[in-house]
Amino acid sequence: MTAADPDRTGGPAVAIAGRDDLAACGAIILQGYDYWQALCAQAGGLARKSDLRPQDFRLLLSRFVLVELYPDGVLDPRFRLVGTRFEELNGVSLTGRYFRELYLPADHAEMMAVCRDMVADPVPHYLASELRRPGREIFRIRRLLLPLADASGRVAFLAGFIDEILAASPPDAI
Repeated sequence: MTAADPDRTGGPAVAIAGRDDLAACGAIILQGYDYWQALCAQAGGLARKSDLRPQDFRLLLSRFVLVELYPDGVLDPRFRLVGTRFEELNGVSLTGRYFRELYLPADHAEMMAVCRDMVADPVPHYLASELRRPGREIFRIRRLLLPLADASGRVAFLAGFIDEILAASPPDAI
């Protein structure tokens, strides 16, 4: 297991074995991980979507996302809830939108692989990447994706915490 490198962008997602893997990733990512770990401890296993209590992480809500993996019975991830800061960075409303609508083909394939991996082996994953949107700054972001079970115990949702690293370049660079 390799610790997450907060300055790395691109490349595959990193499966996270424990908090130490995220030590250099900043307070938002660590607080999100700690919250999920506490939920798992209370649940005696994998936390469920119904365990989430927004009041318990209200200071992180603007950077929180909730993804439904099987909205129509097949793996086709859709944003169910997106924090205001992540939507500001994207410059578009993401709530209710499918990954296939938003990501370029290569990015979509990468995100689908991460989703499949997390369903098969429900451990957190860390990604660092660039957000590229026409007419907007390019932002480097950190994402911590956390598996959540449905009522049957199947991984059916991902919770995520997003932290921008910095603006990578001006808008005219796109």
